Amino acid sequence: MPDQDDDGSIGLVDFGCVKYLGADFVAYLRSVYLYPGSRDSVEFRRLLGSPFIRSGEKLTPATRRALIRFSENFYRKVYPPELEKQAVPFDFSDPTFLQDFMKESSNLFRAKGAMADYLLMVRAEIGLYHTLHRLGARVLTSQIVRKHLA
Repeated sequence: MPDQDDDGSIGLVDFGCVKYLGADFVAYLRSVYLYPGSRDSVEFRRLLGSPFIRSGEKLTPATRRALIRFSENFYRKVYPPELEKQAVPFDFSDPTFLQDFMKESSNLFRAKGAMADYLLMVRAEIGLYHTLHRLGARVLTSQIVRKHLA
């Protein structure tokens, strides 16, 4: 349910996709969202696989490729890791953004191997980003990630 404040900002509460995310998973999200190096690097691949190793599961090559593509083609753009870009708002009104996000989301779901919590996040983002797109929102996304996923 949207609510507009006196300063023109809008608050949105959606209880359709609610889940507690543990501290380890939140730290993982922050490191993946704001990873500063190449998404093709050995270090990033190790980072992607770290939750799987802890849980005793195996990250399949197809899932790894889907996660790398998702991170490179989506998170790197929406949440730029460079500190100097945290003051630059991301423009959700760009129609190619939403098309690219849906394509990468679909690829990730088809890979069948990503963590359930990660897929839940992507599903929640689908609704959120559709709303932000319709509003033509410009959001300081990297600043928000640094603040709330610290």
